[in-house]
Amino acid sequence: MANEAQDEFWNGQAGETWVEAQERMDRMLLPVSEAALKLADPRPGERAIDVGCGCGDTSLAIHAKGVAVWGIDLSEQMLARAKKRAEGLSDIAFSKTDAAVQSYTPDHDLVFSRFGVMFFDDPVGAFTNIRQSLKPGGRLVFVCWQMAKHNPWVSLAGRAVQPFLPPPEEPVDPRAPGPFSFGEADYVRSILEEAGYSDI
Repeated sequence: MANEAQDEFWNGQAGETWVEAQERMDRMLLPVSEAALKLADPRPGERAIDVGCGCGDTSLAIHAKGVAVWGIDLSEQMLARAKKRAEGLSDIAFSKTDAAVQSYTPDHDLVFSRFGVMFFDDPVGAFTNIRQSLKPGGRLVFVCWQMAKHNPWVSLAGRAVQPFLPPPEEPVDPRAPGPFSFGEADYVRSILEEAGYSDI
């Protein structure tokens, strides 16, 4: 889907579902969040952007380290939950915007994302644009899914319902925007290299 379609998707039932399941999802994803945040190493006094911040879980965790955080997402419903969770806190803000085309100032130490970067219509262009937000030596840390076959929670269900579904009209491009589009490490590395990142 193009980014406009993603906007429509996350502002519909998908966004509402994530808001309803926010507490359960935060608990389920906590081990992943903790591992990624340890690698990101947010430090007091830094400035960070949380791409695809959703309901604000990782934004709040980064903020708790003494970091000024800007959480961005496409989903108005999820951002409303994030803002509610951050009420009374300073140096944390949330905006509805498309990270792929947002204008940035180059004064951020960290760009972080938990499952929010696999949906770009033009991933090289998006990561090139996001890189403009980083200071020299700034860090990009994100979590993305491996290929579906390595994720039993989705592949098992997919295989179970497959006999009851019509065959796809066209072959599915595994690199098309979607949860598993970054399943190949070499492909992701090539995107980041082309977008100008180093020390990947």
